[in-house]
Amino acid sequence: MDAVDTGDEAWAAGDRTTARAAWDRAARSAHPATAAMGEARLLQVSGNVGLAVHGPRLDSALARCPPAAPWCTLAHYDARFYTHRLGLGPAPPPLPTATPADPAWTAAVERRRAWATQPPPQVPTWTLGLSPFGASGYGFGAAIVLRHPDLGLRGGRLVASAGATLSDDHQLLFAFDSPGGVWLHADAQSRRTTLAGAAGTSSPAQWRSHDVGLGPGLRASHLEGWVAARLWSDTAGTAGQSLGADVHLSWSRRPTDRVLLHAQSMRGHAPLHHATLDVRHRPGGTGLAVRAVATATATQPRTPLWRAPGWGGGTVLRHGRYLQYQAPLLAGGVAEWCQEVAGPLQVAAFTEAAWVGAWALGGGIGAAVALPPRPSSTVRIDAAWGGSLGGGPGGWGVSTGWGQAF
Repeated sequence: MDAVDTGDEAWAAGDRTTARAAWDRAARSAHPATAAMGEARLLQVSGNVGLAVHGPRLDSALARCPPAAPWCTLAHYDARFYTHRLGLGPAPPPLPTATPADPAWTAAVERRRAWATQPPPQVPTWTLGLSPFGASGYGFGAAIVLRHPDLGLRGGRLVASAGATLSDDHQLLFAFDSPGGVWLHADAQSRRTTLAGAAGTSSPAQWRSHDVGLGPGLRASHLEGWVAARLWSDTAGTAGQSLGADVHLSWSRRPTDRVLLHAQSMRGHAPLHHATLDVRHRPGGTGLAVRAVATATATQPRTPLWRAPGWGGGTVLRHGRYLQYQAPLLAGGVAEWCQEVAGPLQVAAFTEAAWVGAWALGGGIGAAVALPPRPSSTVRIDAAWGGSLGGGPGGWGVSTGWGQAF
């Protein structure tokens, strides 16, 4: 059991690489209780694909471990505890009150009882999956998504996706933040898009666009951010390149709250300067989620519409078509009530209001499925209706994707 305890202590201290190495040793133990405890803990660091590896190994170890045996009692409890927190089963029953005359066993029981008020840290693990992809005015299809929020078990991040719609749009996306207090940010995106009714018009916009960004980042206490040089290349009848820079800051004291600031300045073929302040609160389960966003933009006539920030069809506002609302100043908010219904199913009702050159109001409903391993992967679909009080276009919007709307 020493390897299990060593891993638990390292995990509580934030040393996840040491914790995983210790749990690996425990999982190879000849004692079925130790092996089961190790496999149960490895579920939380092995991604959704790892569920198919460590799940059967856990079941095999438990099958060799009679529940009435003291250490096996704890092994079965650990299995239920860790699978439940990952969304794979019910919560464990209470631990036994009677304890054998074994100080080590008694101490292990007390540590687990303490989890009721101070559970082990839960750090999201990586996921690889197939997600619905699209929005009204953009088209609908599917995307393969890889998200790793704890790269190297040291806090690095990796996001990669490849998506396509039935309207022959496609998008490739890559973003990387290396681990450490001083780190490297890199991102790249390539897309081909036909946008029906672009920016509230009746004419579709068609374009190909590519961009890449690279620069340093810094993490300090509750604040992190990066600065990146960026290169754009656009093709929509004629080709052109633009060069500039991004600044991205994120501040968070609690997992439920986050403040984001993003600013970008580009010159060349498509001059563009904009800044966005985004404040978010989202509960872990049932409760009220709120978001307030403001975006100020300065463009020139030759700047393509798809380069300028726009709302609608799932981008801040979920009613209307994708990028339907564009203006020098966009400011608005969303209030959403989230309700856990049964198992992994969640439903939501939301209202939204924004200044988009005129007031726009909307609201709708949505559904989400929180897939294991929680809290890493959620697939959602939202439907909303709304419009501009100035008589501009509005209407229905349907949006979907991997992860919550905000």
